[in-house]
Amino acid sequence: PTWRDHLLRIRRTWRGWRIILFLDRGSPHTAGASRALAAELGIVLRWLPTACPELNPVEDLWRWLKGAILCNHQANNSAPTAFVHHRIGALPVMLHQAPTTALVVGLGGGATPAAVARHNVDVDVVELSAAVVAGSNFFKDINFDLLSRPNVHLHVDDGRNFMLMGRKKYDVITADIILPRHAGAGALYSKEYYELVRDSLAEGGLAMQWNGGDSMTEYKLLMRTFL
Repeated sequence: PTWRDHLLRIRRTWRGWRIILFLDRGSPHTAGASRALAAELGIVLRWLPTACPELNPVEDLWRWLKGAILCNHQANNSAPTAFVHHRIGALPVMLHQAPTTALVVGLGGGATPAAVARHNVDVDVVELSAAVVAGSNFFKDINFDLLSRPNVHLHVDDGRNFMLMGRKKYDVITADIILPRHAGAGALYSKEYYELVRDSLAEGGLAMQWNGGDSMTEYKLLMRTFL
């Protein structure tokens, strides 16, 4: 049924009633034709403020859909994405006095480990999914053809397992930007993961972790776990 059908059905159902509809500002609701039909039917339209979940609970549903389904943190080569990823990779290397080895957990589009590798340190990149490895070839404009660099060593493995089974120590350990709310990603924000990171750091080593908390409560929880 169309929005027109909906208005007609409301009037048929409540004949003789004074009707006031509170609506979001979706284009079908605010269109001139909708306003004209509502006026003809004697229905008063009132619009809710934009992005007002306390008055319109469906806003919470749209927020969840956009975060979990429509925008599932896909890799992309936009300038804002590259900006953040490059700095997550470059910052710990620049802060360390003399780094020679680095570990990056998660390849993604490759921008984070690419920023590390450009500082001419020996980089181990651990990625769980072979499909992600193949997909990284589409992002060479922001990962600088990472996997062709002689100082980059790719391992298709679970990052936690790689650190648990290995004995190598790193001057820098960082991770691709991973949202903790995504399935399985929470394990990279756990106390046990950070203990593995600590045990895999060389003396004087630095760990960099992006804090992906969606609220102040979640942000503080993630930060407390890291510390």
